[in-house]
Amino acid sequence: MSRKIALHPSTLRHLLLAGAEREVTLVNGVLTIAFTFYASLYISIFVGIGVAAAGLAAQFAARIAGKKDPMGLKVYKRHIHYQRFYPAAAHPDAPYPVVKG
Repeated sequence: MSRKIALHPSTLRHLLLAGAEREVTLVNGVLTIAFTFYASLYISIFVGIGVAAAGLAAQFAARIAGKKDPMGLKVYKRHIHYQRFYPAAAHPDAPYPVVKG
């Protein structure tokens, strides 16, 4: 006898904002707003427009990356903490395994 449990699709989907990962989208938006409204000079508005154009390109690239791998940034952050090479031998000071039997 098998049981079927209905799962709502929102419990299975990854957390994406505007098609990209949340962190990337929020940093992109905050940087755009900060560069646009940081100074009350006219030059800051032009710099903000340039940053917004670059931000749109970055958001487009982040959406493509989000479709390929929705957890790519989290995987990359975890990957940074790993060593480059793990030797195939145990450490000389490692404790001996306990054999039960």
